[in-house]
Amino acid sequence: MNINRLIKNIRKSSCFGLLQTIRADLIFGLKNPKSIIFKRKYLEQIKNQAKDTGKNTFFVIAIPGSVHIVELCLRFVPKNVPVTIIANGLTTWERQWINDHLTYSQIIHIPSMLSHGDVINALVKSVKFPFGILDYDCFVFNPGLFDEAAKIKDNHQLNAFFSSTNPITHLELPETFFLMINAPLYRELIQKYKIDCRHVSYFQLSRTVRQRLKSIGIDSNHLPEDFKNYFDTLRLLMVLGLADGYPINYVERFPAKFKPSDQIFHVGGISDPNQYKHLWGVRGSYLWRLALINHPDEDLRNYYQQLFGKTSPDEVLDSFPGARERIGDDFFAFARGLL
Repeated sequence: MNINRLIKNIRKSSCFGLLQTIRADLIFGLKNPKSIIFKRKYLEQIKNQAKDTGKNTFFVIAIPGSVHIVELCLRFVPKNVPVTIIANGLTTWERQWINDHLTYSQIIHIPSMLSHGDVINALVKSVKFPFGILDYDCFVFNPGLFDEAAKIKDNHQLNAFFSSTNPITHLELPETFFLMINAPLYRELIQKYKIDCRHVSYFQLSRTVRQRLKSIGIDSNHLPEDFKNYFDTLRLLMVLGLADGYPINYVERFPAKFKPSDQIFHVGGISDPNQYKHLWGVRGSYLWRLALINHPDEDLRNYYQQLFGKTSPDEVLDSFPGARERIGDDFFAFARGLL
């Protein structure tokens, strides 16, 4: 056996994946001993506060710099839909602003920002009933979609609205912008396969999991998403659920990419208003800046401009050659209409 094949076989072993995970955790723990302790504390905080959440609650995860977009998002949520805001690393000023200006059923404060996968993982492990997740930059114009989301069957893992198909494997999976999650069913899969909702690489999976994935055509060269070399948040649970015979119910199949719609729209690329390296980020930054300069609250405008700068929406577009043409007039019309 040549050395390259030997290395390849070692990397494919489940033990290697486990050792890689342990090594990464140890390195992080040694470098950030306090961070590990605080992270565990914050995750328990989410679990304890979310465990008694009622049926069909939607969780909106707010991160630093997002409160004016969260406000826009919640504008389209019907009053009868329970909403819990996860204040994920928000400043004291932002938390106070939310308390003073937004309407919600519950808010869970997390002093230091956790990854999206960590938060979703904590919710799936603790919320008793099926629950929804709504990205704060996803705008649901049709209130009836919330009613449809709530009608989830016991043997369905998800009620989904955005669809994306892998062009190589032809595997269809939902995007996570707007979802109803069957938490009790996912807990069964988590216990059965000893996995969770977070990012994971193929070589970190156990032999049992890999064999199960093989039954639906997934291996190290054929992952759920052709443009990612890992399983993104919830993706491992989705594909294992499919392998075990639990379908994903597509209430609708809205495209993940921009298309004008009077039903629902996800912007994307909005988490960092100073990210202009790719078109997705330019579009998100443009909307973030446009929403801020048009916001009636002067204190909010000043606070965020101090944190993120005073770049104008037009300057965002000017930073990326050809942005206006490639983004298209439909998006700009949508943005103006939204505000």
